Amino acid sequence: MARAEEEERRAAVAKARSVTSQRRNVPADGWSLAKSVTPVPPLPADLLYPSDELSNHTPPPPASSNKPPAVIPSSDPVKDNRPGIDRSKKPSMLSAVNTSRHALRTVVVPGCLMQKFLSIASANTRNNIETCGILGGVLEYNKLVVTHLLVPLQSGKSDACITQKEEQIFDYQDQNELVTFGWIHTHPTQTAFLSSVDLHTHCSYQLLMPEAIAVVCAPKYKDNQFFCLTPYGVDYIASCRQTGFHPHPSEPPLFMLIKKKDIVLYISTSNSPLASNSCTMNEDNEHRIDDDDDSNSKEHKNSKLNCLRPKDGTSVTSSDVKNKFSFEKSRITSSESESLTWRGVSLNSLKSSKSPNWSPAVCPKESHTVLVKVPLKSIPEPYPDRPVDVWDKDHVRMPCSLHSLSPISKTELRKRWELINAAYSKPITSSHQLEAAIHSYNTKYAQRWNFESLHFFFSKTLEEEESDYFFAQVLPQIIKLALSLPEIVTGAIPLLRKHKTHSITLSQKQIASLLANAFLCTFPRRNTAKSLSEYSSFPDINFNRLFSAVGRQDNIQEKLKCLINYFRRVCSKCPDGLVTFSRHYVPSNQLPVWNKSKAELPLLHVTSDGTIEDQGSGMLQLDFANKYIGGGVLGRGCVQEEIRFIICPELIVARLFTECLDDTEALIITGVERYNLYSGYGSTFTWTGNVVDRTPRDQYGRKSCALIAIDAFNFQRAMKQYSPHCINRELNKAYAGFSWGSNSNSGSRSGSSGSRCVATGNWGCGAFGGDVQLKALLQLMVAAHTNNNVAYFTLIDSPMTRQLADMHQFLVEARVTVGSLWRLLGEYEGTIDAEEVDLFTYVYSAVSRNQVAQAEKLDIETSPGEDASKPKEGKDKNMGLSTDEMSSILAEMDEEEKMDLDEVTTKRPEEKPAPAKGEPMEVKTYSLKSREGQELCLRKQNDSWTRIEKSKEDFTATEIVDDSPDTSFTSESVTKTSKKQPGMKRKISDYFNTVQRS
Repeated sequence: MARAEEEERRAAVAKARSVTSQRRNVPADGWSLAKSVTPVPPLPADLLYPSDELSNHTPPPPASSNKPPAVIPSSDPVKDNRPGIDRSKKPSMLSAVNTSRHALRTVVVPGCLMQKFLSIASANTRNNIETCGILGGVLEYNKLVVTHLLVPLQSGKSDACITQKEEQIFDYQDQNELVTFGWIHTHPTQTAFLSSVDLHTHCSYQLLMPEAIAVVCAPKYKDNQFFCLTPYGVDYIASCRQTGFHPHPSEPPLFMLIKKKDIVLYISTSNSPLASNSCTMNEDNEHRIDDDDDSNSKEHKNSKLNCLRPKDGTSVTSSDVKNKFSFEKSRITSSESESLTWRGVSLNSLKSSKSPNWSPAVCPKESHTVLVKVPLKSIPEPYPDRPVDVWDKDHVRMPCSLHSLSPISKTELRKRWELINAAYSKPITSSHQLEAAIHSYNTKYAQRWNFESLHFFFSKTLEEEESDYFFAQVLPQIIKLALSLPEIVTGAIPLLRKHKTHSITLSQKQIASLLANAFLCTFPRRNTAKSLSEYSSFPDINFNRLFSAVGRQDNIQEKLKCLINYFRRVCSKCPDGLVTFSRHYVPSNQLPVWNKSKAELPLLHVTSDGTIEDQGSGMLQLDFANKYIGGGVLGRGCVQEEIRFIICPELIVARLFTECLDDTEALIITGVERYNLYSGYGSTFTWTGNVVDRTPRDQYGRKSCALIAIDAFNFQRAMKQYSPHCINRELNKAYAGFSWGSNSNSGSRSGSSGSRCVATGNWGCGAFGGDVQLKALLQLMVAAHTNNNVAYFTLIDSPMTRQLADMHQFLVEARVTVGSLWRLLGEYEGTIDAEEVDLFTYVYSAVSRNQVAQAEKLDIETSPGEDASKPKEGKDKNMGLSTDEMSSILAEMDEEEKMDLDEVTTKRPEEKPAPAKGEPMEVKTYSLKSREGQELCLRKQNDSWTRIEKSKEDFTATEIVDDSPDTSFTSESVTKTSKKQPGMKRKISDYFNTVQRS
């Protein structure tokens, strides 16, 4: 598009956007008009159509002789009976020659566009606030390829979003040569349609770009639609002068759905620059691509969509409050670069051939409680032999304790364990009987707990035969395992309190018994989170909250499947390994001084393919934890930490004895086993089956799997995270985890191929509002200081894979240390408002400026022509020669050499103003053939030696500054020069020394 045409189009768009996306509820007949437009003849059959559903679709296989299957939008329930619209009559402004059968070029939209936009807008959507964005792209092979989603500064409410400072968007489009292909906005609570104001907004786009599209996302109804104005609608709206919400005639239709038969959008095949995606989102504003079991699907996991999006995740609460948006800029690379799923060193090169020593030896001591007998036998036995009943604030209060009492009336108490045994003395055949049994020893909560999710699970989610099997076979074994607690766990379990490093080792059978009691909600004093309660600083452990989750959420049902599968496994054959739980506390006086760290960045593998738990075997694996360990695993939460805990249920027992983590603490869990497979994330999480974990065990029977749980700070104000205080907080938190089991020092090594590697990712970058670029750099800094390499999993964020790898390579090549990087990050906070650049852009610029400054400083300290890369040799301050030495050198020289040295020119000390051009400077000439001239020359050489840096290399005559009018000279004051080094060119003094030796 010519610049003049683009500026004209932008002016029209800007005028219309001032009231962008205001709308009202339209009457039913108005909606039916939009639905009833008859589509034009279909496009060629080899095109693929995008799914309008939020659920995933399977990407097509690689290109072959067979045509790829079409991914067709959800069908329209209203039958189209009206005559079609001949869109071929619409002119194409940008293409004089058009090969499209409809004379309109195809608009290529990445398959993940709607999901990415909904992810960005999720915070606003939850608050019933609209969000809008602009679709930018480039013209490639006569197709309009959407490559950028641009989200401007905006304010909004339930039926409006008004953009601001659009010049920033225009500037960015100019810099990246982007053309506007349409716009996209949400309807948080309504269906997908175009209101009267939307029609005016889109008209400005379509007048200047006939192919322009309007995308409307209605997340409440899981509906995404593509709209355009009809030819009649373009003419009518262009001539309409009304503003705000106002009625329009219903006949003929003013706009139409872009549907299967007239769609100009497709998802390209694998040999195209764009690759097919299927994206999912979760309630914490995080998104990922779900893996397909077909290995061929790996070719379809990358999309060429770049987002300029809200960075701090804030939401609008009224039309008077504005969102603060900053831009996340990404470069477009070639299709070959986009097809790469990983960068840096290979993953296998980071894995150790031998098992790293992550956790302490299983040996009882003051800092390590071991609840099994040592030395270990093939099947661990509980320790001590006889049960120990400890009932105090420093140990877990067990339900089987004689001190655990429950009220059965206002005046009578009974031992809790007796009530529990009585409740399960008879068979339980339904979820309602199970609820009644649990209420019998939790009478205080009988009226508060409503196990709605549990009942729905057994009556609706499972098949009838599956429910029958559970109550006949699995539940009796769970009850037996729970009631055997006094014989299985005989020792007192200490609480892992704040500010104390301590470890607990349990057998997998002991963990199974503890979790069986949690399933039956038997643990006393753990059913309230009131601030004054004894366990207010601990997470909950009883499963009542999971059973009582309101709304029958799908992920709650899937969590229950995971737990039932775990109990089915351990009840049929209980594993015989060990698991160690270690709380690591780093006192303030042992924390690194980050600005003084000399460590250089470690080796890095960064990938958008795979997960920490699948591809991170043999590494320290990061848990993006909540400070209350496990987060919402026993509630509605279902993101990274909750998923890890539910596929490895033995992790849940940590909630029984781990107090919430402080700023310099981490929890390290070694030896946990995986029992479940899954797909999806957040609301799409799905249990997909049982898995046998074949991870090898260490000498103590622990699986060679170490999980580091560290909690990121929750940044309600995103800009706060760039302050030095918050940067130090995150560095120290990561250090508490990364330094576990290592002999970390000042971090002097650079990129060593050591045996330890941390598998991590976008830590704290979902609901906690962390900047993914900042968190990546912070983790690299800590890994460097603790002598760990890094495997970084970005999930669906393919641009981040490239950006992080490029940044890492840049910093390594620039030899940037952890201390230097810390100082750069500390300076970034003051530039955010002024420059509005992302962190990586700032770091590139700052490091480059520092390198230039260092080079200029070095250039000042180095004389002209001297190679600064070579070390300066030491100089003798007394390099003069005696008259005899001078004579000896002259005696050795032939006449030609003497002629070269016959005259030496010197400036007068009292320099006069520079002579006019062409006028010779005043000089004094001395003949080296006379003794007087020799003595004067040597004196001048001696007095000015330190100012002649180049003299060691090469000269035949030198300009010597006369610092004194006194011409007297005594040869005895001059010392002999140092010996000439081999290979260096000869100096005047070399000639002198040679003559003396003769």
